[in-house]
Amino acid sequence: MALLVSRTLLTLAQAVAVVLILVRPFLFWVYGVPSASMSPALRVGDRVVSSPIPYRFTPPRVGEIAVFRTGGAPHRRGIDRTKRIVAGPGEAIRIEAEDGGARHRLYVDGQPVREPYVHQVMAYELTADAADAPPGFRPRGSDLKVPTGQYVLLGDNRNVSVDSHVFGPVHRDRIRAKVLAVYWPPQRARLVSGQAREVDAP
Repeated sequence: MALLVSRTLLTLAQAVAVVLILVRPFLFWVYGVPSASMSPALRVGDRVVSSPIPYRFTPPRVGEIAVFRTGGAPHRRGIDRTKRIVAGPGEAIRIEAEDGGARHRLYVDGQPVREPYVHQVMAYELTADAADAPPGFRPRGSDLKVPTGQYVLLGDNRNVSVDSHVFGPVHRDRIRAKVLAVYWPPQRARLVSGQAREVDAP
């Protein structure tokens, strides 16, 4: 009897393992962070868990760290990138020097955004007046309006990140997963939560 129970449990465990292997790609993904573009939130070598499930039921939210796919070379199917969502459909953004100084800030709908997660001081501007403004935005004065169904994603380490300030807004269909946790190295293991937008009072 004990032998039969042991065999049944072993078979059940094997079946569960097979199911997990088959369904895991539909539930969550694990990968290593390849660059410093999201430092300090995500560092080179961090092992991260993300999942497509949240975005099947709710739209992406500002402040969340998301995995999305960009098209074109060098990979035919595109490149998966991980950045923070800083603006959504219908919002107007710009990045410009604050009070004529060297410190650049993100403005959304004319309000300066407080971004404690940004690494170092941004060294670039992003406005409708700039000669190198990325494609896909709609000018609104000196601001750049995000089209319907699209989002602006920027790396926390702004000065080294290839993101929406280079290739423009990202369509909702290309946002593939929400980053949920860092699980390796052990000393950095934690849940990754989005950070709600904070604006400075005028």
